[in-house]
This record gives sequence, structure tokens and C-alpha cells, in this order.
Amino acid sequence: MTPTLVNVERDDSLRVPLPRSLDTARGRPAYSSLDASAPWSGTSFALHAAITVSAETQWVRTVRRFTSAVLSRWAVVGDDLDTSLLIVSELAGNSAQHGRADLAVLLSLKDHTLSITVVDSGEATEHAPEPTSSAGYEHGRGLDIVAALADRCETLPKSSGWQTRACVRVATVR
Repeated sequence: MTPTLVNVERDDSLRVPLPRSLDTARGRPAYSSLDASAPWSGTSFALHAAITVSAETQWVRTVRRFTSAVLSRWAVVGDDLDTSLLIVSELAGNSAQHGRADLAVLLSLKDHTLSITVVDSGEATEHAPEPTSSAGYEHGRGLDIVAALADRCETLPKSSGWQTRACVRVATVR
């Protein structure tokens, strides 16, 4: 799978520099494109961005950086940015640890509601067993954290994996 970043905007002057596609077969992330479908001017247009990577814990950081760059571009700041990044980290980490071969994060912003959707899909993969120790109490709380932070959260089974969506009201500086 080759990650790809998508950038579709109505005004080319708003393009965000994005990494080139990389070869995941060599252990590098594959990006799906950044899609900022309309210039942000307080209109009711929705903004969209997506990234797809191999569902491995090493790519959660890449997903978080991508999300940070996109949300900063969309003028989401402060506690809203921190909350959104924590939700993405928890959902992507959960998907990388327990999900299928591929992990996609879809971001949408419309009318100050940020929708974060994480989908794992593809062939089932073997994951390393969770460590058993006295620190075991630290595992298994990701979805509870997301539910506490989000205004709305749902997890749905799909034919080839799972989809989790969290929605958060955010303020923007524009």
C-alpha cells in the first residue's frame, strides 16, 4: 500500500506543502491526500483531510503530526487542538495495536464541528501480545478517554475492520 496525501482546494494559494508518496513495502508510510475542499472564510464549507498508513504503532506519530499540521492550517488551536490530537492518538494507537493491515484517519471540519474517523481495514494481521505485568491496568482505556473527550463517539464494525468516529466542537481563530 502506498500512502498518499490529497490536497483539493478551490484556491491554489492555500496549498499546504505535503510529503511525497512513499513506499510502504520498504517500511515507510503511505499517505493519502490532504483535501481542504474550500478556503476557510467562515463559510459553511466542509474541510477534509485524510492519511492512510500501515496499521503499525510506529506510524501513529506520523498520523499525529499530519493531524497537527492540518488542524493548525484550519486554525484549530489551544485546548481544542490538544483534545483533538489526543483523540487521534488514542484511536490510531488502538487501531495500530488491535486492527487490520491498514489504518486511515479522516478529518472533517464543518460549522465548528471536527469529525475524526479512524478506519482499519485489509487483511487481518498478527499483533504482538499485550505485556502482562502489574502495569496492565494502563491498557484498555483508549476508547473511554475518547468518549470522555468527544461530544459524540461511535464504533461500527465494517466488512473488513472497524470504524470509530469521534466528533468535537472546536473554536477556530478565524
